[in-house]
Amino acid sequence: MPRGARSEVGEERISQNGYRMIRTEKKWEFKHRVIAEEKLGRPLEEGERVTFIDGDPLNCDPDNIRTYPARWRRNRQLEIDRLEDLIGKYQARIEELKRLNGNSES
Repeated sequence: MPRGARSEVGEERISQNGYRMIRTEKKWEFKHRVIAEEKLGRPLEEGERVTFIDGDPLNCDPDNIRTYPARWRRNRQLEIDRLEDLIGKYQARIEELKRLNGNSES
């Protein structure tokens, strides 16, 4: 888009700090926050945080966006998410080893 041209609602760009931005009717906003509000069905509240599950700020797939109610609860939730991810990986590895060993029963 040429400099000084009016942007259209829905137009996207990448910010200098690497986040997707989307033009709304009011202004340019972080796309992940817009998606989080759509998922919640309401505006984000003060203190709510939005993160990317895979850590990639360009991946604005709604399934990759998670909202946390407040900073003090966010750290606990991140730890829970990390541990659940590890459990899933270990469980998948156990199943793979069982298949390789010809033992699909527990």
